Amino acid sequence: MATFKVMSTTESRPKSCGKVSPGRATAATLSALTLSALLSAAPANAEFFIHAWESHHTPAKILQLAPEFSYYRTTTNFSANGTPVSPDGLIQLQKLLGDATVGIGVNSRLSFFGRLSWAATLLDGASATGTSYGLGDQTVGAVFRLFEGAGGTSLDVQVQTDFPAYNNSDLAAAGLPFRGDGSTDITSGAFLRLPLVSGADSTLTVDAGGGYTYRSDSFSAALPWSAKVSYAAKMRGLSASAGAFGIFSLKNDPVANAEISGRSSSGAGGSFLVNAVNPSLVNLRGQLGFRFSPDFELQASAILPVWGQAAPSGFTAMLGAQMSWQRGATSGPKAKGQFQTYILEAKIVRTHSTAVTIDKGSNDGVTKGQIFHIFQVRQDGSAGELIATATVTRLTWNEAELAIQEYYKEVSIEDGFVARRPL
Repeated sequence: MATFKVMSTTESRPKSCGKVSPGRATAATLSALTLSALLSAAPANAEFFIHAWESHHTPAKILQLAPEFSYYRTTTNFSANGTPVSPDGLIQLQKLLGDATVGIGVNSRLSFFGRLSWAATLLDGASATGTSYGLGDQTVGAVFRLFEGAGGTSLDVQVQTDFPAYNNSDLAAAGLPFRGDGSTDITSGAFLRLPLVSGADSTLTVDAGGGYTYRSDSFSAALPWSAKVSYAAKMRGLSASAGAFGIFSLKNDPVANAEISGRSSSGAGGSFLVNAVNPSLVNLRGQLGFRFSPDFELQASAILPVWGQAAPSGFTAMLGAQMSWQRGATSGPKAKGQFQTYILEAKIVRTHSTAVTIDKGSNDGVTKGQIFHIFQVRQDGSAGELIATATVTRLTWNEAELAIQEYYKEVSIEDGFVARRPL
């Protein structure tokens, strides 16, 4: 497991003690209004058998992009009583998905996300075959962080809207398989993260969440959920997670009592991939990845259903990546006059005998072991000369403590000095 190389300590001298600067205020009122607006928005349909209900929180001033490609194949259904059955005439149904999920951290509390999805459905049946491709079910949402404690414990509230970018009536008229239910859903819920182990190089965490989904077109409401244990390198190295996710139907679909016109699984060759009545499903999911840097990771996942009622039973394989960028990146001089790019800037708010505290924390992408360069501040407020290098040793959601590793100038570090994280 590799980490950034820390410069050796050459000197340790006392620093002057200054006043603590006030922390950044969060836009709580704006966040509450945003969540209220989303709760009243139009509903939508999620690919519940592939897309897990999971937190999309993005740290402050971070832009994240997560492209993902999925392959799904099914030949059987779970019946209403949970027994695996093969639909008459269905040989196999395959689904290809190309997703691009974007997350934007507005501040330490509020973030937004969206998922653009392209889908292809390939039907192979005894009496019907065909391929339908184009835009699938799209997603938009917002996350508000209610709480973050020391060590990385957090509680998030999320509202998510999924909507179809296709028309099943047009597909049926053309004799093509459906790309989804064509319904619209809205889901709201919460997520809890608990750190089990947080070392200098890696973390082990437990994530769990649950919610409530309203579905249009008389589809049953449902309770989505997810739980997983994750291991991740902070700088460079392997990552892995294992867990389960699924939905439990509230079984209030009126089609169970009276047939609704147009509601059938013929658009999927008899598979409950679409138009299922009161579906419930439990999936197991495993994921392996490799983090090449704190801002780039490649991942491979597999999903296997273990139980269901009136739901499709199929296997999913996924390949994806996660990338992030710090908004407002700056550049400045490096020791020995070299040019250095910086991706995070913070202010020193407290000084200690051999360490300093900055006004950025885990919500801003700061992790233990990261290196920061410390600069004097000129009279006009701009960063001046590079005077020291420091390493993150402790942090909370909005602050981090840095241990001084090396001095370049005989200058006492003071409150208000600038700390920058190099790329």
